[in-house]
Amino acid sequence: YQLEVVKKICLGVKAALPGTVLVGGGIHVTAFPEKALEIFDAACVGEGEMSFIEFLRQYERKGSLKEIDVSGMITAPLVLSPLM
Repeated sequence: YQLEVVKKICLGVKAALPGTVLVGGGIHVTAFPEKALEIFDAACVGEGEMSFIEFLRQYERKGSLKEIDVSGMITAPLVLSPLM
């Protein structure tokens, strides 16, 4: 149920703010990363505190999700980086 609510909220955000990058995290994302990428553009798998900071740094520098390679982060299409 919660996943469907999050999906509706994210679809609303994307409709209202096209181009917005949505990043998810938490136990559900870690347990079901392939499902997370049906909703989010990127996700933190496992502990995300340091990974998310590095993700933001790389995204700011590179400007593209395709070029980001951060341990513990996944992006669509599903690319699993090793956990920290």
